[in-house]
Amino acid sequence: MLSKLEKAIKFRKYCDLYVENTWLKQIKPLKIIYCKGNWQLALIDANDTSNNGFKVIRLCFINEVALSSKTFNISAYTENFIRNLQSFWDGYKVAAYECEVAVAPCIEKYFRQKKFFSSQRIGEKFKNGWVKVIFEITRDDMILMLARRWFPHFVVLSPKSARDKFDTIIKEYEKFSNFKF
Repeated sequence: MLSKLEKAIKFRKYCDLYVENTWLKQIKPLKIIYCKGNWQLALIDANDTSNNGFKVIRLCFINEVALSSKTFNISAYTENFIRNLQSFWDGYKVAAYECEVAVAPCIEKYFRQKKFFSSQRIGEKFKNGWVKVIFEITRDDMILMLARRWFPHFVVLSPKSARDKFDTIIKEYEKFSNFKF
């Protein structure tokens, strides 16, 4: 399977993938990426309208690969996008927008030591000791991943859409936290 995907990427061949009991037809495989112990395939699926068809799938979830004889071209935009990908949740063919968060003093050092996204900037310090961190993101999911990771010491200030989505996640957690297991 891996050799078929490598061939499809190298020769820019369309392929069909059997992933979790579903066939993805005529996808454009772009790159195999190793991240946090998992091999991933970045691809464009023209049949999927979410994120303009761009998605990343773990290789271990791919059961079968069928190569096509048809080839495709990759635009300069797509090559640049793959090269500068900040996360697997980046928006494809979407304009970036500013996202502001506040981080607690107990985790501030992690944001000063490491850039979680290449666009990360450290902003002002608030009176309560928290620090503003600014990102350029293309989808709310990018920041929600960090919010989950650093909860409860991470607060989304803007955009409101990301803040509302994270509030929904917290409410869902609270609903399930009272279950008897």
